[in-house]
Amino acid sequence: KITVFKILGITRALFCYSNDFIYICLRFFTINSIAFMFFYGNVNYIALELDNNILINHNSEHCTSFQNVRNILQNKSTCVFNGKVIVADGAQKTDSNQSNKNLLLSKEATAHSNPQLEIYADDVQCGHGSTTGALDKDSIFYLQTRGIRKDKATQILIKAFAHEVIKQFSNDTIKDEAQAYIDEWMNG
Repeated sequence: KITVFKILGITRALFCYSNDFIYICLRFFTINSIAFMFFYGNVNYIALELDNNILINHNSEHCTSFQNVRNILQNKSTCVFNGKVIVADGAQKTDSNQSNKNLLLSKEATAHSNPQLEIYADDVQCGHGSTTGALDKDSIFYLQTRGIRKDKATQILIKAFAHEVIKQFSNDTIKDEAQAYIDEWMNG
């Protein structure tokens, strides 16, 4: 059984999207771009790999971009995040942030993260970060001390991890479908 669930939401930008590459070009004054992605990989017997390659070019002043990519991986699933933001010379007052968080639900799951910034302007606010890890055992234990079974506590924490991206989708239909998918996976 292979399950791949990937949602992408991009607002107000010129962009190209293929299975493996997303390109966003901010060429106009005061344009904002937001890319939220969520991936869930579930593989029982074979390896599944997902590559997320995102390039955002800031070619104008006063543009903002935000990438929030979250991956939930179990069994032998693997993901790669290559996110690059280029701030061109003269693209002053740019505000850009990249965030990639990976939740590993098994010891066989792997995640590789490579957030990158190339900045050629001097008056910008740019940041990037990445985390990869398992569920926090202390958080699971805390919920158990409140009378919640371990399997339910695990589900609560996984849903909370996914919800941080899903709540940011502007399209309610996509938001509802994403939440329904998570609920179906958790209860299935």
